[in-house]
Amino acid sequence: MDDQSRETVLTLLRDTQLPVKQIAKQAGVSVATLYKEFPGGRGALQDSSASL
Repeated sequence: MDDQSRETVLTLLRDTQLPVKQIAKQAGVSVATLYKEFPGGRGALQDSSASL
């Protein structure tokens, strides 16, 4: 995942109602890639976003 996609994911995670599938689509990556980068599931994704 490139830096732009990663930044998009972290920005979109601020909307907790947005499905992970939609986040992946808008970031231009697959759901599998998203979970490969953030292996702890949605909780890990949100933790990464919150730490910014």
